[in-house]
Amino acid sequence: MTLSVGDWTRTVPPTGNGRVQYTLMQSRNAVTTVIVMFNGVEQDRLTGTDLRKVAGSYFNVGTVRGSYQLSVEARDATGCSDGATRPMTVTVK
Repeated sequence: MTLSVGDWTRTVPPTGNGRVQYTLMQSRNAVTTVIVMFNGVEQDRLTGTDLRKVAGSYFNVGTVRGSYQLSVEARDATGCSDGATRPMTVTVK
């Protein structure tokens, strides 16, 4: 299982939406689940038989200004998982 995050929205206005781009094409097995978390809260969960061609997701932010963590996790059909390997910070302002 290989998940690579490319780019993400770094600044979002309160109650706005951001996006995170990723690639799953390097995975040998079919990717069946992708989860995007913002500040520890699940924002997007994609499920399917093979999500390797999916390139990104959107996420919502709340009304409280500040800096928050964004993460992406992918799981394949065999149960292996991989998460984003670098810290991703999003600022709500």
